[in-house]
Amino acid sequence: MSIKINLLPWRVELQFKKIYYFKIQMAIFLVAAGSILLLWHVFLEQKINRTTKQANQLQKQLDLAAKQIQDGSKLKQQKDMGHQVANQTLSLEQKQIEFIQIFNAIHQGMLANLYITQLSIKDHEVKIMGQVKLLSDLNQFNTKLFQIKSGSMPIIQKISRQNDCYDFVLLWPYGGK
Repeated sequence: MSIKINLLPWRVELQFKKIYYFKIQMAIFLVAAGSILLLWHVFLEQKINRTTKQANQLQKQLDLAAKQIQDGSKLKQQKDMGHQVANQTLSLEQKQIEFIQIFNAIHQGMLANLYITQLSIKDHEVKIMGQVKLLSDLNQFNTKLFQIKSGSMPIIQKISRQNDCYDFVLLWPYGGK
């Protein structure tokens, strides 16, 4: 076995000094790198906060604009609804006049042996269901309706015999003009 003897002790001291200086340089570098990273983090954090504040302000402005648009559309809807209500009221008044004319016309055409069991009005067409004792009375009723509202002849849709009378269905186109 051979023993290793260091004949140059100054080499060992030099190596320890190099390691010591390297550690000091490494510590300085790590402190500098940490400081740079900390400063970069603070800078980015401030930039994020500024951007967030700007985004919040923009969102508030967007919300305000959306609310103004919605209020404007609500006003328009209310205005449109007012027009619709006025139009519906006018339409109902016109239909009321038309219904009165129809009832008057049917009343004028009524005969003693004619009974109306159902009356419906849809799209300017009056459907009259009823019973009559004689077919001649139905023909007379039909003629009277034609004379009252010239140019719109009632159409006999159905006639059926029931015991001692006839059931009938008339369709009378009525413009209401």
